[in-house]
Amino acid sequence: PDFTFKIATQKDELEQAYQLLYRAYRKKGFIDPNDSGLHLMPQHAHPLAITFVGKFGNEVAITISLFPDSELGLPMDELYKNELDHLRKQGRFIAEVGSLASHPKYRKGNQLLPMMANNIMQQYAKKYLRVDDLVITVNPLHEFVYKHQLLFDRIGKVKVYDKVNGHLAVPMRSRENWIQGMKKLYKNLPAHKSIYQFFFINSYANIHLPDQQQPIAVFDKELYQYFFEQQTRLGDRLSNTMYRNLNTIYQQYDYLNSSCVA
Repeated sequence: PDFTFKIATQKDELEQAYQLLYRAYRKKGFIDPNDSGLHLMPQHAHPLAITFVGKFGNEVAITISLFPDSELGLPMDELYKNELDHLRKQGRFIAEVGSLASHPKYRKGNQLLPMMANNIMQQYAKKYLRVDDLVITVNPLHEFVYKHQLLFDRIGKVKVYDKVNGHLAVPMRSRENWIQGMKKLYKNLPAHKSIYQFFFINSYANIHLPDQQQPIAVFDKELYQYFFEQQTRLGDRLSNTMYRNLNTIYQQYDYLNSSCVA
């Protein structure tokens, strides 16, 4: 109850999230050091990409991001484009889950913070974006949990992922009829032990989402200039096609949606 889970809409919230991600990924050896102390990807610049945060007071304790499929592609397209294109050709609307990191001061060896972060993420994906499939890359060591507890299926081979400094990755997607599958899997468990109940039935006063269930736009030109040009040099490394696509997208979503809960 001391934590608040919300969409990061303020520059400070986003900056804390990217700092937290940088520190966590550096500790795991996923990324090389940089002068900015921030870690973000080109797809973070899409207005409809959402960064969720769990906050203790004004401090970001955990973050997770959701990237809806768009002209920018998804981060895991770098390694698994064929597998994702197979879903796209079926008319599936996909979104990638990634950029998960938590502050060691609040982690305390339990899974409650990441579970709450995943709760707000999946609510937004299903109710606001109306995503058909969530996709993710995970370390092979975590595949069992995603498959047997969260009902994600592998959609490709284990590969070396250069984006995380050569660590191994497994591509997975949420199973078709995911919610019904979770209900069936956990039907015989008491409510307090049911992930289905936790994700899809229970409501929590400290999870804040907009009342109107439609996609919101967060990233705009001002935030792009701050994070991609002033704080980092990521803008210099965007392909011409991606840069042109972003400019076109910003003409359509050039605002910070005022309906979002601050």
